[in-house]
Amino acid sequence: MTQVEGMPREFYFSRVAYTGYGRGFYSRGSSWSTDYPKADQIFLSFIDRLLSNLDAYEREHPVQLIDPEIRRFPYLYALEVGRMALTQPEIEGLHDYLMAGGFLVIDDFWGSREWANFEYQMQLVLPGYPIVDLPLEH
Repeated sequence: MTQVEGMPREFYFSRVAYTGYGRGFYSRGSSWSTDYPKADQIFLSFIDRLLSNLDAYEREHPVQLIDPEIRRFPYLYALEVGRMALTQPEIEGLHDYLMAGGFLVIDDFWGSREWANFEYQMQLVLPGYPIVDLPLEH
């Protein structure tokens, strides 16, 4: 999944393609693929217009947590993580990525049940590192 065309770029908007258990009764596919690839393409068009001096990869870019090349992409975007069900290799891949300084943005989950699942998954990834609220002045 991490194959990219041409020369390496400064920035890749890399969406995490993780193991999950679907998007609910009325949906098909994995949670990670919600609005994919259209949302990524729209976001990248804004990046291109607003940050014209940034050499950004202009296409959608899904990455698997088990990919040995994942550290090439310091910014990861994951959404619908309330239905995430990481495999052991994915847990290890995300752990190593984050401990090496990788940056993970989490987006879009609903209610206490999905939060509890996300918190559980992150405890598997980073045992001993609880999720904490940051004050606004942080």
